[in-house]
Amino acid sequence: MITMSEVIITQKLTSKKYVSSICCLSFIILVFYIGLGVFPNVIEPGIVAALASTLFILILGGVSIFFLFYLLWRYRGTGKVRTFSISDELIKIMVPKKHNFQINWSNFDTIQMYKHISRSQLANYKIYKINFLLNNNIIQDVDIELSVDFSKGKCKQIRSLLNQYAVRMNKEYFWGKRRKKK
Repeated sequence: MITMSEVIITQKLTSKKYVSSICCLSFIILVFYIGLGVFPNVIEPGIVAALASTLFILILGGVSIFFLFYLLWRYRGTGKVRTFSISDELIKIMVPKKHNFQINWSNFDTIQMYKHISRSQLANYKIYKINFLLNNNIIQDVDIELSVDFSKGKCKQIRSLLNQYAVRMNKEYFWGKRRKKK
């Protein structure tokens, strides 16, 4: 068998956190500018203008600040390095705030990878699910959350590497959910 050296994919997603936070902060500044600068000049000065600008700032500013805190919470671990490594011996996935994943090629005979949408109360998350099967039974699985664990481009690279190594190691590889025969 021809051996292939270890391939390592690393990534930091710090820019995701900062870009989304800057966009949200810009919107908050715009809300305050409209509330304090535009409303008093457009609406006849007095109690109505003060009330309209106060409500505008409280409602849209409050929602924006909540959204900013949500973004900071959502992308809290993006500054740390995440790593995917694959070799002729094993597959390793290390993502901050998750358990390190490792599996040897000898422990499974099939890789099944598919995209899944996880729904929560605040948003829908795209997840790549990777199942490692032995005799059609899942022995280990791992989830890679798109844009939090790895970017879309890196997920495509991971998918391609898994396919290439599966062929090299004489394992089956499936992209998409397999339907069981009835």
